[in-house]
Amino acid sequence: MDTLKLQEKVTKKAFLKKFEKSPPLVLKTMPDVEVDSRNKALRKLAIKNMIYDFCIDSENFISEISSSYDNAPVEEKKKLDYFKIYFIQDDNDQFSICFSISSVETEKFGDKDFFFKIKAKKIEKIEKEDFIKYSNNYKNKLLQTINTQTRIGDLQIKNTEAVSYKLKDLYFFILKHFLINSKPESSYSELFFEMIKFEETAEEPTNQNKLSIVVRAQSVSKGRAQAYDFGRVYP
Repeated sequence: MDTLKLQEKVTKKAFLKKFEKSPPLVLKTMPDVEVDSRNKALRKLAIKNMIYDFCIDSENFISEISSSYDNAPVEEKKKLDYFKIYFIQDDNDQFSICFSISSVETEKFGDKDFFFKIKAKKIEKIEKEDFIKYSNNYKNKLLQTINTQTRIGDLQIKNTEAVSYKLKDLYFFILKHFLINSKPESSYSELFFEMIKFEETAEEPTNQNKLSIVVRAQSVSKGRAQAYDFGRVYP
């Protein structure tokens, strides 16, 4: 599906209509030099079973997210204000990320939230029970290792379980990079998610040594766009 057809399909969805009258946001970006430095800092920890980046087809991502929101009952839509990225471990104990449309801002989740996991550069909806299983697997295994390896002096911090975004931030990111241009040759085709670790400095007191994630638009023809860091880590 080319960009114009995707735009015609998606703009009819309630997901985009929810924010079409909202004022445009200036999304927070992170300079490449900071992304590279923070990604290298995380890789330097050499954490077993860790994965450092993820690539997802934009058409599939937009379609799955917008359709799931669009098909939710009207009263539930009113509460779904957040888009979250959870850190999980799959059945093979490999690190991965899980997406959620949520009514809760923090690492907690609501009764009517939607969850999606990555499968071969696409996302697919999963049941809440599966999400809980993968999330608990991460908390009980890999997170314990991360906590140990990201100490600040003698203080062991509780590292990241989820990165929370406002759903309208995701909307404007999608609008800017995937729906505005109608020419396929001038459009991005993928979302690229890159893991980072914040520095152990007083300049970022609430994020010291915590893991997070940035997202970019990318394509073969255009390369990678700026890295966006508009999420908040929890806990």
